Amino acid sequence: KAEKGKLAFKAGENVKVKFKDDHINYYSNISGYLEYEGGTLKVHAPFWISEDFMEAHYIGLPAVDGIVKQLTSDELYDQMYDKQIKHGIIVEAIEDIVNPRKDGKNGFAVKLIAEGEREKKGEDSKIELFFEKDRQAGKILEDGRMDYREIDIVKTVKRNQLIAVKHLPREGLKGKNLKGEIIPAPKGDNIKFNALNNIKTVAGHGKILYYSTIEGMVVLVGDTGISVNPQFEIRGNVDYSTGNIEFNGDVHIKGSVISGFKVKAEGDIIVNEMVNQDVELISSGNISVAQGIIGRNNNTRITAKGMVTAQYVQSAYIESGADVIIKDYIMNSIIKSKGEVITPDKDKSHKGTGSIVGGEIIAMKGITANSIGSDYAKMTKIIVGVDFEYDTKIKNFNKSVEYCDHEISKMLKFLKLGFQNIDTLKKRVAKLPKEKQKPFIEGFEKLKEIGKLRNEIITKKESLIKATDELSQQANIVVKQGLYPRVFIQIGEIKTSIQKLYEKIRLKTSKNKKEIEFLAFK
Repeated sequence: KAEKGKLAFKAGENVKVKFKDDHINYYSNISGYLEYEGGTLKVHAPFWISEDFMEAHYIGLPAVDGIVKQLTSDELYDQMYDKQIKHGIIVEAIEDIVNPRKDGKNGFAVKLIAEGEREKKGEDSKIELFFEKDRQAGKILEDGRMDYREIDIVKTVKRNQLIAVKHLPREGLKGKNLKGEIIPAPKGDNIKFNALNNIKTVAGHGKILYYSTIEGMVVLVGDTGISVNPQFEIRGNVDYSTGNIEFNGDVHIKGSVISGFKVKAEGDIIVNEMVNQDVELISSGNISVAQGIIGRNNNTRITAKGMVTAQYVQSAYIESGADVIIKDYIMNSIIKSKGEVITPDKDKSHKGTGSIVGGEIIAMKGITANSIGSDYAKMTKIIVGVDFEYDTKIKNFNKSVEYCDHEISKMLKFLKLGFQNIDTLKKRVAKLPKEKQKPFIEGFEKLKEIGKLRNEIITKKESLIKATDELSQQANIVVKQGLYPRVFIQIGEIKTSIQKLYEKIRLKTSKNKKEIEFLAFK
């Protein structure tokens, strides 16, 4: 019996109230589960729907008093429709729910009653090569990407020869949620694979065909392009009979490069014998020296955007955009690599010492050697997990930000903004005659552009710092035999000096990024 002017309970979700004489009656709008909390009555629909509206489950709770009102299929479908469950309904599941169990037991049950179709991403583009793979510039992985850690001299191809096919990414399969709404599917990733020198492309159905326009050497350039380069062959040495060499393609030197000469190539440089003191080699591809690279106080300079390989290196400077692989030893040299520095190479037929003694080695991805340092070397400096261009890039970013700040300061003075709020100034400018508004409007636009540029520069700088931090976690130093005292070690930003002999050791940063871990190498 109700008190006059007062409800016994509050009517919550899916509950309605009817007054009759001196009684208050509470009715459920749906078939579901009653909840009483804090003086409020609620009725919950017997469904759970996922946040992405791709699944709906029926929740069957046990009855407290043993009495369960059996839902009809019409009631169940009506409630599902009210919850916008219109697609993917599992009819068999509904039949199981509305037909009571033969054993009369009504326990707790969760049953999937509707399921949408999830979207499926399309297939990524893939690269297929049609030249000799045992001599190719890199390894093609199963998913179509390329691994360029071991780049070799490639085979010659003929004019108009099909050398590669890029299979374009495919469209994905669209999905549909329980509401019947279409869920767009992402297209497969498009691998960049540019036609560079002496390549023509022909569009086919779902693919791009790459043909050589000349007879020459086919080279995979980085991981984004393919090129066919003409080859310039020198049958003897680079010396006074040839002069300095500069060529838009590959240069193959059958002899040595004599002291004082320079070779520059847009393609690979291959030297069958020696590179002597005071020589400069510059390549937009790879540099391969069959014998040694010798300098004096690092006056021999080797610079390659790709990989550098040699028998040994002594008192030379090497800068590489990929791996540096030395078959025998590295002594008193400066080597900067954006890949790994490895000595000896993985070919077991070469019986090199695999030692690094003296000098400075900076390798972005890591260093593997038989031994580092010696009982007689003064100091050997080893740095991994750092891009050797990192400091320069950070300085350039900082200079760019300073330039933007300077330009913003100049523009604020021009606008006579001072301590005024820019929105306040805009309102004041809007009251000026049209002809006087123009310089202010142009100034506002330039200020906006410079501010946007500044934010982009800061974002790129932060991305570089983050990438370098991640790189330092992946890089490591592997010493298969002996790591000697007087070796300076740096992994990322963490530094240490070796004070005793370690054997068969691997060095990496700890999980807390605060120290270098010394792990046994097996």
